[in-house]
Amino acid sequence: MIKKRLQRMSTRRKFFVSMLIFTLLSVIIVTTVAIVITYGTMKQQVIETHRMSAGWLQNRLELVTKKYSEKFYDFEVDESFKSDILSWFSVGENVNYSVKLRLISELNKTISMDSTINSIELHNLNDKSVIRAERSKALFLSDAGYIDAWKARDASKQTNLVFNREEKEISITHQMNRFSDNISLALVVIRIRPYEIQEILEDIKTNKDETILIFNEENQDIERVEGTTPVADEEIKRILERAGDKTTYEMTTSDAFWFYRSVNGGKLKIIQSVPNRTIISALNTTLYGGFFAAVLSILISLLFSLVLSHVISKPIISLAKEIRTIDLDNPKPQIVPNRQDEIGFLHDSFNIMVTRNRNLILKEYQSEINKKEAQLRALQAQINPHFMYNTLQVIGGMALKKDASEIYAITIALSDIMRYSLNYAKEMVVLKEEITYLNSYLSIQNERFANRIQFNLKISDAAMTAMVPKLILQPLVENCFEHGLFNKSGEWIITLEGEITDDGDLKIVVTDNGVGIGEEKIKEVNLILQKNAENAIKQGMHIGLCNVASRIKLQSDNPNHGVVMESALGKGTQITVLMKHVIGNEKNSRE
Repeated sequence: MIKKRLQRMSTRRKFFVSMLIFTLLSVIIVTTVAIVITYGTMKQQVIETHRMSAGWLQNRLELVTKKYSEKFYDFEVDESFKSDILSWFSVGENVNYSVKLRLISELNKTISMDSTINSIELHNLNDKSVIRAERSKALFLSDAGYIDAWKARDASKQTNLVFNREEKEISITHQMNRFSDNISLALVVIRIRPYEIQEILEDIKTNKDETILIFNEENQDIERVEGTTPVADEEIKRILERAGDKTTYEMTTSDAFWFYRSVNGGKLKIIQSVPNRTIISALNTTLYGGFFAAVLSILISLLFSLVLSHVISKPIISLAKEIRTIDLDNPKPQIVPNRQDEIGFLHDSFNIMVTRNRNLILKEYQSEINKKEAQLRALQAQINPHFMYNTLQVIGGMALKKDASEIYAITIALSDIMRYSLNYAKEMVVLKEEITYLNSYLSIQNERFANRIQFNLKISDAAMTAMVPKLILQPLVENCFEHGLFNKSGEWIITLEGEITDDGDLKIVVTDNGVGIGEEKIKEVNLILQKNAENAIKQGMHIGLCNVASRIKLQSDNPNHGVVMESALGKGTQITVLMKHVIGNEKNSRE
């Protein structure tokens, strides 16, 4: 029947039907290929974008874990703090109150340097007593089961950095051991606000559908940002089991893409879920356009289908190539969107991601700058209480023995010193102003030591107008008294020299004719002076010189800048300070 009808059909109609069938098949094939290519390209693009986000989140959380690892390390290497922990472990809650006070003071110092910390606890593993330091108070408690829960953990789990979620806080636990026999002494528990991690997750999230979960090494929930699509607990458990000890793992299921990242050896684990409908929703417009183009292409020709396929697929492939060449450390200029369809949506999403990543980098740099500024202020705030105490002793002694005019002079000098040292408005001052303060200090010391001090000043005019960190000379001269002149009979000679070197640096040299210091002691002191600012704040000896050295290093990137001490027994001591030469005036010093 059909064959007879075809035989009776005119050639023109046969040609028309043939062209119609050929065009229809061609359009279907071309459109199908175009849609498959487009879907594959967009799918790969979304995977690459979230893979990059997962890697960036992994790096950010590694910075967080490193920050708290360094805090616990500072506790471990602080000999004074470790000694007090041993005393507390041995005696328990009846330990000397001064030991408790020193422990609380050290914890408060750490809290004050980090605004994310709510409190720090010390749990005695011997008698289960607890010392808790908060921002406004300190408490002495009995353990409420925290130690029992800690001991019940799997023995194979690590103990140097453990994260847990406790209601509205995240606790970070570190177990301190005695080095000699590895006996467990105490648990150090830092409790932080979760906002820092929450902000990181919100910045990483690029659309409302995706979910980001953070777990600890025991697969307990630490923090999460959930999307509009719920994630089943069974799926999460399956991802964690399959990932095992791997650092990176990715999996595709029927309804989502899964990205797993391990942070710092498994201390934290990241699971990022991206639903398939995130891609499908972006592809809907492409699908509808493809079918509409297929109908139109039946009427106009196969060529239009080929052009349509070329127009749809080429920009997406080009975008994918652009993204693969992006380096977050040195981002290229953002892609300028010139479309309003799904490809334009991809452009916009990619630009948003690059902008957020760049902002995250800037935040990290700003955090380091703020940390340096806090260190500078903490170092400048250190005051030697022995000097103030000795000065008051001199005034009190003179008042008891005689009613002399010297009391007035020494009181005026002390008043000038206090006014100068307690004025925190200026961090940098002109060297001439610093020398004026030093003269007031020496006038008091001369009264104290019966005018035995001879002070020689050799400062060039250029050096006299240089800007220096405030309160930098008095610790250098005070070191002469403490370690060189107290045990020397006869006249005490202190010389202060200053000049601008050929390299354009400011060089200050303080020399005394004291008894000198042995070679081994000098090596020890110079080693201490090379440490960083945080160690200088905690340093229990040579705090004045450490203060000076650390303030200079914080204000300069030159490794040659700092403080060096030279001495020999019986030949006096020389302290050399090398710093950046800054020219300024009073206005600049206030700024």
